[in-house]
Amino acid sequence: MKRTVWVLIFLLSVCACAVGQSAKSSECPTISVTGPAGIIKKGEIAYYTANIGATKENYNLELIWGIESGTIISGQGTTRIGVANVERPQTVTLEVKGLPIGCPAKASEFGSWCPAPQAEKLDQFSEPPDQIDKIRIEGIAAAISNNPNAQLYIFAPADVRVRMAIAERLSKAIPEHGIDVSRMTFVARESKSSMIQFWLVPPGATPPAKCEGCEPPPTAPTVAPANCPTLEVTGPSGVTGRGTIMPFVVLVSEPRLKNLSFAWTVSMGTIAEGQGSRVIKVRAPAANSTKSIVATVTIQGLPQGCRNVASDTAEIAFTGSRISHDIYALGQ
Repeated sequence: MKRTVWVLIFLLSVCACAVGQSAKSSECPTISVTGPAGIIKKGEIAYYTANIGATKENYNLELIWGIESGTIISGQGTTRIGVANVERPQTVTLEVKGLPIGCPAKASEFGSWCPAPQAEKLDQFSEPPDQIDKIRIEGIAAAISNNPNAQLYIFAPADVRVRMAIAERLSKAIPEHGIDVSRMTFVARESKSSMIQFWLVPPGATPPAKCEGCEPPPTAPTVAPANCPTLEVTGPSGVTGRGTIMPFVVLVSEPRLKNLSFAWTVSMGTIAEGQGSRVIKVRAPAANSTKSIVATVTIQGLPQGCRNVASDTAEIAFTGSRISHDIYALGQ
């Protein structure tokens, strides 16, 4: 008897649970998300709407939106959001909090996205326009012909003759589809490179700012070490007579530097003494071939990266003129 009673109680409990679950399911509102019908384009705002069944008024609901790309600029926490700055296709999700336990609380919608048009480099040449391969020119002409709303940007030397030759070859490349010169935009280059480069720029695309690979890469400025000495070459302060000796001396501000070597050159005249040392004597030319002499020294053994060249200029008088000049007691 007792066993029969326990069986009946168990069966009644199962039925009660089933009835309770059925009632709970009937109370769950339907949830879905509706997004843009077409493709989202760059710069457009995409709107997504939450669709929640009629029984939503029975609950205190909280809506949480989630996106994979872009920015929710309006509507977070409401039934409609606006999404900007979308950069790729994405799934927009909605989570609804506050529904009875067991009710579906999430929904999503996939949004298609159209990337912004991009400029496309078609080809480039380093040879003169009349030597460019005919098939490659026809390929460029076909690209611009097949994109009637696009513009052709051409990086070319500023020489008008070169640009006219390019335009003529493109115009005649496909006789049945002549390319109007108005669809060609020539862009000047800063470098002296002979490179000619062609870009197809569809509407809405940003034109290329420079010729790709035409300009030499920028070189980083050389920063001299902080411990570099100053170099100064000093020659005669006055005017030197022709055929006489002119002394030049190099001064290095850091006396602790040892094992330095000195290589001198002069623009005119002859180094009579001192090559390889800090002081040289130069014999000025006897003929009236120049009015000045430049003495230059290159120093080896300075810290890495330091300037190692210095020079000075000394004047020479005309033959027969009376002159006075500094007398250096060098090597004495």
